[in-house]
Amino acid sequence: MGRPLPVPSTSWSRTERAWSDAVPALDNTVAARDARQAYAVLRGMTSADGGMVAAATTSLPERSEEGRNYDYRYAWIRDQCFAGQAVAAAGQHPLLDDAVRFAGTRLHEDGPKLKPACTVDGGPVPDQRTLELPGYPGRFDRIGNHVSGQFQLDVFGEALLLLPLRGLLPADDPRTRAALRGHPSPNSGHSHVTSETNRTSMNQQTVVITGASAGIGRATARLFAGRGANVVLLARGKAGLDATADDVEERGGRALVVPTDMADPTQVEAAAVAAEEAFGPIDVWVNNAFTSVFAPFMEIEPAEYKRVTEVSYLGFLHGTRAALQRMIPRDAGVIVQVGSALGDRSIPLQSAYCGAKHAVNGFTSSVRTELIHQHSHVHVTVVQMPAVNTPQFSWVLSRLPKSPQPVPPIYQPEVAARAVVNAANHPHREQYYVGAATAATILANKLAPALLDGYFARTGYASQQTDDSEPGTRPTNLWQPADEAPDHDYGAHGSSTRRPIPTRPRQRSRDTPGSSWPPRRERRQRWVWER
Repeated sequence: MGRPLPVPSTSWSRTERAWSDAVPALDNTVAARDARQAYAVLRGMTSADGGMVAAATTSLPERSEEGRNYDYRYAWIRDQCFAGQAVAAAGQHPLLDDAVRFAGTRLHEDGPKLKPACTVDGGPVPDQRTLELPGYPGRFDRIGNHVSGQFQLDVFGEALLLLPLRGLLPADDPRTRAALRGHPSPNSGHSHVTSETNRTSMNQQTVVITGASAGIGRATARLFAGRGANVVLLARGKAGLDATADDVEERGGRALVVPTDMADPTQVEAAAVAAEEAFGPIDVWVNNAFTSVFAPFMEIEPAEYKRVTEVSYLGFLHGTRAALQRMIPRDAGVIVQVGSALGDRSIPLQSAYCGAKHAVNGFTSSVRTELIHQHSHVHVTVVQMPAVNTPQFSWVLSRLPKSPQPVPPIYQPEVAARAVVNAANHPHREQYYVGAATAATILANKLAPALLDGYFARTGYASQQTDDSEPGTRPTNLWQPADEAPDHDYGAHGSSTRRPIPTRPRQRSRDTPGSSWPPRRERRQRWVWER
C-alpha cells in the first residue's frame, strides 16, 4: 500500500496506554485487579453506540447437538443492566453511562415492544440460520438469534432498577440528560438534544424559590447559588429576602428579590414575569412557602383556616400554574413541591397544615398524570420532609399553653435543601422521602393507621410543646411577615434546643455562632429514600 508497516512494539505500547486510560483504577473495590480485568473485558465488548454484546462468539460448539447453539454477538438489555448496576457500585465510570444511555434509548423508542436483545446500534436481531461450515466441531454453526420473537418481562424490571442509578452521574452531563430523555449521546454524532436540554449546568439555570426568606427555602437558595444559578427569591418579609439575596451573591449566584404573597395569583404571575425578564426561561420552580396555626381544630378561626389553606395549598397551585404556563410550551422544566410526612400521616394540633399538605399531594399527582398523558418533558416531584429546625416555630400563630416545637428526630435545613436540589436534578421520581423517620411514618401509616392514631393521640400534644410557657407578645406571620422590619432576619435555622441531626460532620451553622454545633456524636445516615 506504499506505507511502511507499523512497528509491533510501538503499536503494542500505544494499545496498552489506550487500555490503561480506558480502565479506571477501581481501588475502592474488594479486588481491584479483578475488577479492572472485568471492566476491560466489558469495555472491549461495548460499541461506540453504547450497546454491550453478551459474548464475542457466534455459537457454542459443545451445545450444537442439543439444539441450543446460539449467536451471542448482540446486546442483551438485561445483561447490560446487570453490568451497569455492577459498575455503579464502584462509582462514576463511563460503562454506567453507556448502560443507562443504551437502556434508556431502547425503552424510549421501543416501549412495550422492547425485545430482550438488539444489535449494538439498537437494530433488530436477524433471524437465526444455519451456516454450512466444513470441519466445524459439532456438525453445524448458527448465526442470528430467535430472541427477536420473544417477550421477557424481566427486561423492563432490570432496566427500571438500572435507570435510578443515574444519580451517580453528573446531572449536568449532556450524555446523562440525553439518555434519560431517550435520545442518543451527543458523542455518537447524531444527538437530538434540544437547546433547552443544553441549559443544564447550574450556572445557566434560573431557579425560583418561594418561601425563600428563611428555613428550607433559604438553605435551598444558598445551595443553588453555590452552583452558580440565578436565584429568584419569593416571600413576604423584606428583611429576610434581602439577607437571603446577600447569601446568594456571596456564594457566587445572582439574586432577584420579588416580595410576593403566594396566596395572590396576580402577585405570583407578576413574579414569574419578573424572573424571566431578569434571567430568561425558568428551569426550576421550588414551591416551599407556607404558614400554619398550632391549635386544636375547634380553636382555629375560619378566617385563619382559610388563610393557611390559601398560602400552604393554593400558593403551591398558583406557583405550579405560573411555572407550567412557561415550561409546557418549551417542553422543559422541573417543579419541586416541598411536602411533608404530615401530608401522608396527620397529627394533632396541626389540622390546617396537615390538610394543606394532603391537598398538595393529591393535586400534584393529578398534574403529574396529565403531563405524562401529554408526553411532556416537564417534570413535577414532591420532597416529603421530616421535622426541620426552621424559624417557623418562632413565628407560627400558636394557641398552645407552651411554646411549639418540632417532633424529633429533627433535621437541619441544609439536609432538606440537599434533597430539594437532588430532586431538581433527578425529577423522574414521584416522591422523595427525607430521613428514615419520614419513610417509616408513611409506611407505618399504610400498614397500621389505627395504631398510629392511638400513638399520636397519646404523645402528639406533649411532643409538640417545650417546657416554656408561650409568650403572648411574640410575632406571628399568618397575616403579616415576621421578618419585614430591618434587623428582623431570622436566618435559615430555628431555635430548637433539641439536638438536630447535623448537616454533615464538622460543619458549624452560620445562624448560631458560638453554639455547641455540631453535637459530639455525629450520626451517619441515608437521608433520601425514593418512590
